[in-house]
Amino acid sequence: MRTLSRLCIIGLASACCTLAHAGEADTTQQPKPKIVRMPSFQGGDINTFAHWISERLEYPPEMNAKGVRGRVVVKFIIEKDGTLTFQEILESPDTVLSRAVVLLALQAPRWKPAIWDNGQPGRCFIVLPVNFKLPAGRRHLPDPGNRFGKEFRIPQDTRRSRR
Repeated sequence: MRTLSRLCIIGLASACCTLAHAGEADTTQQPKPKIVRMPSFQGGDINTFAHWISERLEYPPEMNAKGVRGRVVVKFIIEKDGTLTFQEILESPDTVLSRAVVLLALQAPRWKPAIWDNGQPGRCFIVLPVNFKLPAGRRHLPDPGNRFGKEFRIPQDTRRSRR
C-alpha cells in the first residue's frame, strides 16, 4: 500500500515539473517559418482557382428546384506535392451544395506548393468562397408535389358584370 502511495506522489511531482517546464519561455526557440512564395494554380493564384471552379461547377438540379442559394466557404490544404486535401466546411446553406464544391475542387489539377523561407515546399491552407445564385431572370421551378406550383395565383374574377 505504501509503495502505491509513493508511486502516486512521485507521479504527481513529475507531472507538476513537466507542467512548470512547459510554461517557461524558451529563449532558444527559432522564429516561425514564413512563406516566401505563395502557392499558385495554373500560373495564377486563388482567383485563378476560383475561376476554374466557377467554369465547371453545375448548380445541383435538386437545389435549383428548391430555390436554394447562398455561399459555401470551404477550407483546403495545399500539400507539399501540390494536391488538395479537404479540411472543413466553414459555411454552407446546404450539404448538397457543399458536396458539389468539394468533389469538384478535389478533381482540380495540382498546384505549385508554397515555398517557405527555408527554401522547401510546405503545406498551407486556402479558404475558397463559392456563391450559388439562381440564373438572372429565372425563378425556381415549381414544387412537383403541387400541381400549380408555388407561384400559382388565382386569376382575378373573370365573371361578366351584370347589367
